[in-house]
Amino acid sequence: MTGFRAMVGSCNLIELAPVKHLKANSGDAGVMSNAKEMAIWLQALLGKGRHPTQNKTIIPAEVIRRVSSGVVVSQPVAQFPEDAPKVYGGGQSRGTYRGFEYIEHGGAVWGIPFGPI
Repeated sequence: MTGFRAMVGSCNLIELAPVKHLKANSGDAGVMSNAKEMAIWLQALLGKGRHPTQNKTIIPAEVIRRVSSGVVVSQPVAQFPEDAPKVYGGGQSRGTYRGFEYIEHGGAVWGIPFGPI
């Protein structure tokens, strides 16, 4: 346990719970990064696998396409009028919000749910 506390639950019920870290030398959910690296990662995803400043392919475009393609329907019915059904595959969810398509990887850390804002 880290000593930090995470809020878990829905908007109607929130409680504090201890956060458990992974035992190995890793960050939460195995990711150790910073804002600059995450910005490069996002630009590479948006650029279909090309590094944004080095202009070379670091992830084949076919890999980007496959991991962002839905394999199973994770939410068959929209929860809200501006929402749409969602699909899941390759560790990522895909859906639309108000007509805009999004792809997200929510991540997983003990007691902390992550998702799009």
